[in-house]
Amino acid sequence: MTGCYLTTLPIEYMHGQADFEPAYPSSYFLAQDIKPLDSLRRLVWPNLDRWQAAHLELPEATEIVEPNLVAGGFLELLDKL
Repeated sequence: MTGCYLTTLPIEYMHGQADFEPAYPSSYFLAQDIKPLDSLRRLVWPNLDRWQAAHLELPEATEIVEPNLVAGGFLELLDKL
């Protein structure tokens, strides 16, 4: 559905819905190249590394979980936030 629906919406509409000024598409800045320090990430998400290791079935994992696509996507989202 993402490839069929979201990519066909006009960019001006999407900017307006995101509360950006539609007439100025370059009036905002998203710092996509900046990665926060690992120590700061661990303060915000203290158990993220543990659950990622369990989800990826790494040897250092202390938990046993059933990996699935949704959980993996959610853990990636938390890591990016």
